[in-house]
Amino acid sequence: MRARHKQAQALADTLTPMVKYCATEMGNRVCYQAMQVHGGVGYIREFNIERLFRDVRVTNIYEGTSQLQVVAAIGKLLNRSLDPLLAEWQAAEYPADMATEKALLDELTGLFGQAVDGLKALPERDRVDYYAVDLVEMAIGLTGGWLLLRDTTVAESKKPVARTYVASLAPKVRAAAEVVLAANPVPLEAIPVLLL
Repeated sequence: MRARHKQAQALADTLTPMVKYCATEMGNRVCYQAMQVHGGVGYIREFNIERLFRDVRVTNIYEGTSQLQVVAAIGKLLNRSLDPLLAEWQAAEYPADMATEKALLDELTGLFGQAVDGLKALPERDRVDYYAVDLVEMAIGLTGGWLLLRDTTVAESKKPVARTYVASLAPKVRAAAEVVLAANPVPLEAIPVLLL
């Protein structure tokens, strides 16, 4: 019982900053796109989007900025606190017609594990910090993918949603894994020059 509580606490400590990061960034993204759709008219007080656009902006600032949420999550991810949950989802049974999505999520989860190992092996903390957002976004995407796949076991209507999400997730996770595994030091080396 005590071990299960400790595992649940570690999971909560990992997922909580990931959820706040994801929700607030997505809220800002959605409101930004809505403002683009409405154009200049959406910016005036007669339209609700003006208030939503203004109100949502503070969500990724108060109670810890998005960057602080990444900082809170990265240490947990590097310590592999998400692994038991990912392993549980990988071991679960899914509908036969979702085998392609399951195989793809298995592949992406493997890439995520490689990215965790690669980032954890870096001796320079500033490079770990620089590429932390990429790793956290990979974890968020994978979590969403596995949750959607899990939903296909109880609702037929979730299958097209899961297929679409996993298909769009794959190139993003592959690209992020490539970026993290390369951990190119050039952007960090350029900072002193760029700040002149």
